[in-house]
Order: sequence, then C-alpha cells, then structure tokens
Amino acid sequence: MPSTTMLLPTEILRRCRPGFETLVEITVTGSSRDTLASALTDAFRRIQHVYRSVNFFDPQSELSLLHRTAWHKPVPVSRLCYAIIGRALQLARTFPGSFDPTVATKVTPRSRLLALGLERPPDPAASWKDILLLPRRRIVFLRPLLLDLGGIAKGYAVDAAIRCLRLRVSGALVNAGGDLRCFGSCCWPVLVRDPRRPIRLGLVLQVSNTALATSAYPARCRYPDHHLSRGLWHPETEKAYRGNESVTVLAPRCWIADGLTKVFLLGNAQARALACQWQAKALWIQSGSFGQLHWRWETAPPPSPRQKEHAAPLWRRFFH
Repeated sequence: MPSTTMLLPTEILRRCRPGFETLVEITVTGSSRDTLASALTDAFRRIQHVYRSVNFFDPQSELSLLHRTAWHKPVPVSRLCYAIIGRALQLARTFPGSFDPTVATKVTPRSRLLALGLERPPDPAASWKDILLLPRRRIVFLRPLLLDLGGIAKGYAVDAAIRCLRLRVSGALVNAGGDLRCFGSCCWPVLVRDPRRPIRLGLVLQVSNTALATSAYPARCRYPDHHLSRGLWHPETEKAYRGNESVTVLAPRCWIADGLTKVFLLGNAQARALACQWQAKALWIQSGSFGQLHWRWETAPPPSPRQKEHAAPLWRRFFH
C-alpha cells in the first residue's frame, strides 16, 4: 500500500479505518476543522456502503445474492451494484483475455465454495459473457458463476468518496491499499514500493488531480487459496501471475486505474496500447536480483490529426 505525505495547508485532517480487507486512509484540507471532520465521516460511510454491497465473502451482500440466485432468475439490484458490474463488464469487453471478473469461478477452491452457501457449484466454462444486464437494474447469469469485484469495487469506492468530498473540502487524498485518488491545489508525494522487497522504497511520484493504482505479485510470495483479492489469475490459462515487477497506472478514475493494472500485467502489446487510450499511463518498476531498480513509463503515442477531432477517451464514451 503506497504511503503518502503532503505540504502543509491551512488545516489538515487525516483518518484511517479498515475496509476492503486493507486500511483506508483519507486526508482532507480546508479552512474549517469541523467541516473536515464531518466530510471525513461521510466519505468513510460511502466507502463502507460500497464494500457491504459487493463483498465477496459476506452472505448478506448483493453480490452473494447474485451468486446464489441469478443463475436461474433475474435479480433486481441497487444502482450502486448495477454500476460496478457494468464497469467490470465494459473492461472485459474492451480487453478480452486480459480482464475477466468471473475468473473466481475457475480458481476458488472447493472449501470456499461450501462457505458461500451456493445451491449449485459454479460452471467452470462460465465467463463474463454469461452475465446480462437487464432493464430496471436487473441482472441474470446464463450459468452459475462467481464474480470477484474486489479491485473494481475498491476503485469505485475511492471515486465515490472523492465525489462526496469535493462538495465540502478544498483538497483530499483517498488511499485504499494501493488504490488512491486526489484533488485540489496540493501536490501529493506518493511512495511506490520495491515490488520484490515491499519494505523498501522504490520511487516517489508527485501527483495531483488524478487517480492511481499499483499492482505487484512477487514470485516468492505465496498467498492463501481463500484470499482471492491478493492473487492475480490469468483468465485464459487460469494460472497465477508471479513476477518481480510492479505496474502503477495513472488514470482519470480510480476504478479505471485498478482495472487497467490487470490489463498491463496480463495483456499483450495491443491491449496495453488500447489501455493507454483510456487516458491512462503506466509506470513499470522491476527489481533486480542484487537490489537494483529499473523503471520506465508506458504511454499512448501522440494522437493523429483525425484522432484529435474525436478526442474523447474510450472510457468516457460509456461512463461519466
């Protein structure tokens, strides 16, 4: 999880609470300490609302209800759940083979399936194409399957908190375990860790008015089978990704930044070039055997005159 510091403005208030199986830290700046405290409370409430709605392991969440019943009848869901799943499917359609929110269907161990209380086990042949978004915010699965929305939902929660804070504070940074977004006149230093030795500092980025997400899955780390959010599984090969490099993606929205980290790590050159058209750029950090760090930026090529005429990024054509 990147740690953050900043230059002192008039008033600063920082709070940290658990959420999304990590620690969520929010820092706000403004002129009134009482207003900052109230804004922090509302922002954390927004984040918890998202977390409760799409928590993979909570049997009372809307996502768990979909897992149990959506394979045999349409299920009405909240606007929030419908929006998050819609964004996950948009990424899956745009980057087939690099992003699939149903990969949990294939990699969840049997011991975890029993705890989910499913009437039927998920179909190993299921994919994102078996999810239909129907009118009046209803969702149906064509096969029994599992959706893991952890990363996309966490990014969406960060974006929701930022929308809440913009109305009441002059600047803020929301950091949810590697997914963060900031706004305001401040320039925020973000510390990106060495992907091979997380206790060691890698690089320091100065960011403002942007969203950022970092993913790293060191080869020597071994994660528990039940902890899906800590592993990255390839949708086609069904094998866990392990490498000695991290990718940090900067994008206009945090849910985009989080989703595109998977695309940059698993996708081919064509998929990565398409990801850059979502107004995103990626910072690669590779850790060598003797502690040396190598880093490089991956960005979109300059647009042609024809592309400038249609300058709206791909993600904005679908979501605002």
